[in-house]
Amino acid sequence: MRAGASQAWLSRIEQGKVSPSVESLDRLLSVMGESLNLQAERPIADEEDREWRRIHRARPIAERLERAFDAAGFAAELRGAAGSR
Repeated sequence: MRAGASQAWLSRIEQGKVSPSVESLDRLLSVMGESLNLQAERPIADEEDREWRRIHRARPIAERLERAFDAAGFAAELRGAAGSR
């Protein structure tokens, strides 16, 4: 059984230049005798993760603020990108 994929395309995947679709990934795994199983789970929020809180509280306030501003800037970029579609 073949996946119907060219060597060039597989090479681009291996090099991280492209990401296969879920359908393509399922087909590739099938050829290898594997199956794709996707499962959605609720992630643990940072506030609920005791280890994250311990590490976060140990950071200097300047680093904590910088991380917060970086996250806010990233969220703004995402909103801008979503609005331009």
